[in-house]
Amino acid sequence: MFKDGITINETSGMTEKETEESFRQNASFAEKILLSESIFASHSDDYDIRKVSRGRVENMLYGAARQEITPVDLTDVHVGRKAINIWIWDNLIEKNITINLLKDYLQRKMKQDAWGFYQEYKVIENFMQLAADFHQTRAELMTDQHLLDKDFLRHAAETSGTLKEKRMISFLLKRAELNDSEQIKALNNIPLPRRTIAVHPKVQDYINQLTKEGKARNTLQNHRFSVSRFLGWLAHNVQIFKEFAPNEIPLLQVKKEHLVGFRLYLKKKIREGENSQISASECIYCVKSFFRFLNKRFGNPDPSRKLKSISAPRYRYRKLPSQEQLNTFFEVVAKYSEVPILERIAFRLMLDLGFRCSEVSQVSMEDINIHTRTIAIRSKGGEEHILPLAGKLYDDLCAIRDKSPSTKYLLGSDMKAIQTKLRNNYHLYALIAGWTFPGGLHLFRHTFITRLANKGVLPQAMKELGRFKKTDTVSLYLHIAQHHNTLSNEINKLHYH
Repeated sequence: MFKDGITINETSGMTEKETEESFRQNASFAEKILLSESIFASHSDDYDIRKVSRGRVENMLYGAARQEITPVDLTDVHVGRKAINIWIWDNLIEKNITINLLKDYLQRKMKQDAWGFYQEYKVIENFMQLAADFHQTRAELMTDQHLLDKDFLRHAAETSGTLKEKRMISFLLKRAELNDSEQIKALNNIPLPRRTIAVHPKVQDYINQLTKEGKARNTLQNHRFSVSRFLGWLAHNVQIFKEFAPNEIPLLQVKKEHLVGFRLYLKKKIREGENSQISASECIYCVKSFFRFLNKRFGNPDPSRKLKSISAPRYRYRKLPSQEQLNTFFEVVAKYSEVPILERIAFRLMLDLGFRCSEVSQVSMEDINIHTRTIAIRSKGGEEHILPLAGKLYDDLCAIRDKSPSTKYLLGSDMKAIQTKLRNNYHLYALIAGWTFPGGLHLFRHTFITRLANKGVLPQAMKELGRFKKTDTVSLYLHIAQHHNTLSNEINKLHYH
């Protein structure tokens, strides 16, 4: 709609000038979306990428269906984090732990933090199964006598591998009046350190950099293993490197043909069934990322610059939470979180904007522009994006702007600690909410992208909003969504009632 030469957005009531102001920090985003040609035929103006507006982008991200999460009155329901231990006791320990001796042990741990207490419960649960297997009976038939049996305690002491297990077994040995026995003396001996594998110093520099960026432990292990695997392959298969140990490979002598040979080796492993496409693809990605790091940090030439990746299907079907289940999750956050509004913002950034956990950990108040209703984000690869804020996420951010945290980031001072806490708390809240979805926090981003695809958002917009590097990833979501919608339309022709 036009008025006095100025375009008015009918969805938001904002003028085109105001829209430009809202996205003034985001020229590349607006330019990419406005200039992109449609890959699929447009269904209507709502799906015409050339007629994008802030209101339409906000509708993609914060549509009515996304805002059904019922606000909770915190004054009535908030009981705090300490109440999680009571929930664990009432709903897990009372139902699943039948041995009074173990309940007595857990009772002594009730003052621990919720995540630590939950881990204690898991150790006890596994220990009960260990005892049941040893005595060849069912866990619910176990008694104190089964646990205090000398032969079983000897077996448990020999097989225990964690500090929590050792502490519990020590408690049982004392209760069995075996304080001076050889078992407890052996249990208290400090175990020998694990044999460590020498890592190339430049690989360690790379891992240290990823650690500073707040990468998860599994990510660090994957990168270390993949790059070390490549160096090991060089030492065993390339003549000029055979005189070197993998941790001593002269990286300046690595050429593109060596990387091509390693890629062919991985493809062969795929054909022989010894490697999956995804693991081989990830391996090549990690190696390329390593050489980009060397080029950026030390100025080394990058032999992987034009190396082809190994394509692999990235989409893994997951059952997604319903709106009712999401409501329940956020009610749990409101009830048990130490700082409900901050954690609600963290989870909403993932659900409403598709943030990754590592990206949430980097958010600071400086990234949030309440006036233009935008948030800046540094995604994978260090690229910066500007995304619009609306709905309850925007309301929550407005509510905390006058109570800005004194920490470097919105959720704390250390990115790695923030990520660990978010992951642990997610598992606790999901447990209380009755969720059984496998995996962790990435479920929220997966839900975000799937919803965009189901809504018919065009690939160009999905790529920008989801901050994907490759359109291949977007096409997977779109293909699944279109397939699902086609099946739904066909089955509906049967007119079930």
